[in-house]
Amino acid sequence: MEIGTSSDVEIEHFPNWPELRRLVKENRCELVLTDEDLSLRKPSVNEEILQKAIFRKDSPINFLDLSSVNLSVLYPSVSRLTYLTNLSLRLNRLRHIPEEIGSLKKLKVLDLSFNQIECLPTCLNQLKSLTTFNLSNNKLQLIPNLSGLSSLQILNLCCNSITEFPSMLPANNSKLQELLLSNNQIKLVPETLEELVLLKKLDLSKNCLRELPVGITCLPKLKELNLASNCFADKRFGKLTEDKRHSASSIIDYLKKKTTKSSKVDNAQIGMDTVPEDGEKNCRRLIIRYGTSIASVIRDESVADIRPHIVCCILHNICFDEKKLKQFLSLQTKLHDTLCVHRTLATIGTHDCNKLSFPLRYLAKVPDELHILPLNRGSQVSGRELVVNLKTEAQMLAKKQKLKTFSSVHKYLYMVEKLEKYPCLVDENNTVVSFPPVTNSESSKLSTETHDVFVEVTSDKDQAICRSVMDSLIEKALKIDLSSELIVEQLKVFQANGNLLVAYPSKLDLQLPGVHINKEIMNN
Repeated sequence: MEIGTSSDVEIEHFPNWPELRRLVKENRCELVLTDEDLSLRKPSVNEEILQKAIFRKDSPINFLDLSSVNLSVLYPSVSRLTYLTNLSLRLNRLRHIPEEIGSLKKLKVLDLSFNQIECLPTCLNQLKSLTTFNLSNNKLQLIPNLSGLSSLQILNLCCNSITEFPSMLPANNSKLQELLLSNNQIKLVPETLEELVLLKKLDLSKNCLRELPVGITCLPKLKELNLASNCFADKRFGKLTEDKRHSASSIIDYLKKKTTKSSKVDNAQIGMDTVPEDGEKNCRRLIIRYGTSIASVIRDESVADIRPHIVCCILHNICFDEKKLKQFLSLQTKLHDTLCVHRTLATIGTHDCNKLSFPLRYLAKVPDELHILPLNRGSQVSGRELVVNLKTEAQMLAKKQKLKTFSSVHKYLYMVEKLEKYPCLVDENNTVVSFPPVTNSESSKLSTETHDVFVEVTSDKDQAICRSVMDSLIEKALKIDLSSELIVEQLKVFQANGNLLVAYPSKLDLQLPGVHINKEIMNN
């Protein structure tokens, strides 16, 4: 007899399913049903009916193992298991996880390994009790914000297609002890790794790493470190990582020897500086300065779903005359048109640093509450007014040029007009200094009196795009000869909860051939 598709499924409908009958009659808190195809059980049952039978309201189940049962869908009714602490769905055919899983507030162990999951719901960040999370052997490319998983101790992301190191892990007071990322396509490890102070095991083997951040030498609990099968630029170091006889401590010792830290301003350098080739004359010089800035940026949660990506830095020792200032602004415009694809991928904002009051806040405001004095305009307007005015100007230009759509210069307006809130950068005095991708404020405009330039690059697409655009801006600015020795000061962007979001430049940013780079670490 085949079980029908009744919406009201009772356990009594499963006479030959002893596991389910015991679950109800004995009010059991555990169910293990593994290693069989549901369609082969007699009487057979489809996975939706089975889950309706298990996911009963007020069920006392706290341990559920449905591994290797050929599940293709996890139904939203899983949210009924409010007492669930352990959930294993490994070795199935799942492609998606429902948002409702975020309501399992008591869940401590979640095993979704060996499925076909391509993306993860944002609600996973609500699982505050989760200690072990296994996502290995899936088809993931990007990892969402997991910074809310304050109890997380073990995170397994091995054997996926991840291209970026997870940028939003629990940081402040992090309990993370094991981070497993082998067999992915990661090219860059951020400096924020040093925030994981309780990390004991780190596996980055079989990725695409060429270098590592200095922060990896600052993990006091690290005992197991696997870096094999990467493509490190330092060939000697690469051989060291391939030799299984070498412990984590010997690998860290090697990195420490490559890293020279000093509190003195003149010669505080991080190892592996970029040095010009022998015989190269009149080489451009760049100093990257870490650990000095009292300036910072805080990214508010209100902008996280609108335009979440931002990197910032300060350029010091700038000498603008009228010609060089014009060249620098033209450079910014050219990057907007090319690398930023008319501001649709990313937007650059440049400001006179001495006209800003730190810390800055990156947030979102409703259009009528955002007020800005736009660049090169005479009066303050609301965000809504500004977008309407620019759209009208774009339509008039299109009509004049007999175009059917906006010119490429105004394509970014389509991105903004549909938003319920507008992204903006606000200083300590609550002055809006930037409204990306639309305009900067006249109040922080560059001039020939500017010697320190605050730069922000934002995007709704990807943090890597922001880094790439910033790298290009600095590389091309060097060619204008804005300074005999340009100084780039690292700035950190924090989340509203105090966790570090991003620091730019990291050790792997600004790989500029033909430029002599000194990297200084300063004491605050």
